[in-house]
Amino acid sequence: MHNERAIIGMLGSPLLPHLYSANNAFVDLVDFFRTATMLGIFGNGWRCALVKIGTFKRIDEAADIFPVGSVIDGCLAIESEYDWGVDECCISRFILMPDDREKVGEYTVTHQKHVPMKAEDILACLDALAAAPERVLGDNAVNTISYGTTLPSASIRYFFGGMKKDENDKFSSRYKFTTAEEKVTQLHYSFLEDRYLDHFSDDQHDSPNISGFLQLLAQAVPPGNPVSYIDHGPDLNAIISYWHERLGEPGIHITADTYYKVLVDSHLLSEPLWYVPRYETLFSRTKLDDSSFASNYCDCLAAYLHLAQNLELNDPGRPFVAHKLTWLRESAEKKT
Repeated sequence: MHNERAIIGMLGSPLLPHLYSANNAFVDLVDFFRTATMLGIFGNGWRCALVKIGTFKRIDEAADIFPVGSVIDGCLAIESEYDWGVDECCISRFILMPDDREKVGEYTVTHQKHVPMKAEDILACLDALAAAPERVLGDNAVNTISYGTTLPSASIRYFFGGMKKDENDKFSSRYKFTTAEEKVTQLHYSFLEDRYLDHFSDDQHDSPNISGFLQLLAQAVPPGNPVSYIDHGPDLNAIISYWHERLGEPGIHITADTYYKVLVDSHLLSEPLWYVPRYETLFSRTKLDDSSFASNYCDCLAAYLHLAQNLELNDPGRPFVAHKLTWLRESAEKKT
């Protein structure tokens, strides 16, 4: 249910069997999804959706309206969402829904997250995983995704390599990140987890509640031939096209070391993770959003100036930096 292509994308991550080899954990995980699929939980049309209940002065006013645990028209309410305004709250329920529909009872479906696969395709992928020899995420795949998305190689190896964290919530030492790679990957993880790639999409089936890295993993699995992801690796063109559609084509390509040095020199790493201008904001989009100009101007200016300092004179990215600096200057002039 939900994002089934992302589930296969995660299970098919080449490093996953190595990260969870103890006590046959990976084998048990594959067996779990095989059993769940055969029982009709996956590959059978179920998806998570959001229905709007209404706007209320107090949360308890909606306590008896499609409460969590109740069922309407075969749909189960599993969680609530509260969006507070000045003095009232818009309340919605997350529900499990067996098929595509616009209404549940009297309530309108506002979003549904469903990136489906057929049950037979899921089982074929699980069989391929069980029989797969040693698999790797090759340098060609990593470099191609990096060039097409601006994500550094280390971040790609993490997102498409199991995304394992240790008990202290730090990235597993098995990724062997340098300090720069770890910090930059942490920034990308924060961006893709919290703001979602679908923040830039109006597609009703592209719910803003599916994290960006799960969407990338879903794109890695070709819908017409999902087993090819296991046998031949991720669908590189689909991943890159998805990124371009949501965030635009890369304006510049820099290494994790350079990105880290720019953030350090600009004194941006002293800020909370959510505040640091993201890689895609700084280096992907053709210009910054006007709405975020006031809060981000000084940070972005510092980052671009330090980036210009760190680039060689013949670096192909220098015109992009010059374009950004010009846009910042012109935007500042308009606001004065």
